[in-house]
Amino acid sequence: MPGRLNRLSTLVLFASSLSANFAQAHEKWLIPREEVRRLQGEELPGPFRHFFPFLALALTGAVILVGVGVAFDAFLRRRRFGEKICRQLLARRAVAPPLVGIATGVVLILAGATRTFIAPDLSLDLAVPHGAATALAVAQVVLGAAFVAGFFTRAAALSLLVLYLPAAALFGFRSWLDYIDVVGFALYLALVGRGALSVDALRGAAPASPSAERSGVAILRVILGLNLAILAVNNKLMNPLVSMKLVGDYHLNFPQNVGVKFFTDAHYVLSAAAVELAIGVLLVVGALPRLLALAVFGLLITTFVIFGFPELFGHLPILAGGIAVLLMGTGGKFKVARVRSEISAAAATA
Repeated sequence: MPGRLNRLSTLVLFASSLSANFAQAHEKWLIPREEVRRLQGEELPGPFRHFFPFLALALTGAVILVGVGVAFDAFLRRRRFGEKICRQLLARRAVAPPLVGIATGVVLILAGATRTFIAPDLSLDLAVPHGAATALAVAQVVLGAAFVAGFFTRAAALSLLVLYLPAAALFGFRSWLDYIDVVGFALYLALVGRGALSVDALRGAAPASPSAERSGVAILRVILGLNLAILAVNNKLMNPLVSMKLVGDYHLNFPQNVGVKFFTDAHYVLSAAAVELAIGVLLVVGALPRLLALAVFGLLITTFVIFGFPELFGHLPILAGGIAVLLMGTGGKFKVARVRSEISAAAATA
């Protein structure tokens, strides 16, 4: 019995340390910009240079995790497991739009105040002339205030899309792609608005229809999942040295810390990338959305404990988006369960 407890505690500690790395999706927030550039220019470590065997094993692990997740989702749906809880969560969905709007607004205001674009690693002053940087900073503060107050929220959301989409030309495609979740938050708020607790409600703006609510959370879920998958590939598989530095600086490689010396920081980052990629794909296909939302919420709280308040503030919209998915699930659209049902119906009538 003590041996089983020791093995279980070791597994839990490993999962916690692993989660701290893959949930910390934006490693560049915590490492100086000059150090990031130096690491990006260095040769890839051994496990990342060739597809076989390590990259192939990591991707195979991700595929297995996705397959298990989809199968488990189908099992829970057949058993109608947790339907009562899901209905109770759905009944509280009205809190999601204010949370997403306020969280997105706070991040935009902080970004404008610090003269960054969306996130700490995208410096406006390094990308554009001073006047343009000031204009973009002010625009973020104005849009952020509109989201926090819920003032012309849908127009502000469309304006955020206009502000974000051309930014790839300023910061480079890969850096821009790291923040594709901005599109999800903007589309969600454009469809759903800011809800009852807003200036929009006071001025009589029309509330979102049930169909718009479902579409909004479905789009948000898909783009959040896509963002996680992109970060796994872009920041870990294609740029592992930055992640490995974070693992080393914060001593996150628990297996190595307890004596498993062959499990290097490179192997750790590969494992984190596989798990992050699998979670992203599962969100995209709509498998286990509420369970994954709870998991991501817990993991981001873990990273807050390890990395501090900058990590928490930077991920506020993702936390709020996770709550929206927790309350509404898949949104009933863009999900693998619907595809399975359509295939089964077609087979039955064939």
